[in-house]
Formats: sequence, C-alpha cells, structure tokens
Amino acid sequence: EPAPRAYFPETWLWDLVPVGEGGSKDVPLSVPDTITEWKAGMFCTAQVGFGLSPTATFTAFKPFFVELALPYSVIRGEAFALKATVFNYLPQCIKVRVTLAES
Repeated sequence: EPAPRAYFPETWLWDLVPVGEGGSKDVPLSVPDTITEWKAGMFCTAQVGFGLSPTATFTAFKPFFVELALPYSVIRGEAFALKATVFNYLPQCIKVRVTLAES
C-alpha cells in the first residue's frame, strides 16, 4: 500500500558538508513530499578560491494521489461539502474507489 505524503519540511539542503581533499561528496537526501519543481545550486570555499556549480532542476511528484479540498473551518455537527480529486499520471487507466475513514 502506498505511503501517504507526510514529509513537508520548511527548508532542506541547507547543511554544511565538508568535502575534503577529493573535491566531491555524495550526500543522500530524502526529497520532501511537496509536488513541485526544485532548483538548487552549490558553492564551495577553499584557502585558494571559491567555486560555484550550475543550477540543477528536478521535479518531484507522485504518479497517483488524491487531493482533498477542505473548507477553511467547520463547526462540530455542521454539514459541509468535501471534494476529493484523484490525480492519475500513471501510463495506464486504473479503477479506484475513494472512501472516507471514520475517525
């Protein structure tokens, strides 16, 4: 079963990472669950210079997800419309059934 989107940090990619003599470093990261385009650039400093990387761009998205349009506020016992939109970017059509769990 797919995991719900839950990782939405305010910022990421802001850690200082020592590179060492080799001049490069692999840093494993988890991409936030935000469905958006990201742009990132890096810089480095050394005793004898300063380096800049070109900007890298990538898009993070889920190929299949449900988005709920919720009202700004609801009072207990109030009836309201809940709109659920199913997005399918998979290469094939699939049958889905969306249900609201009691909580």
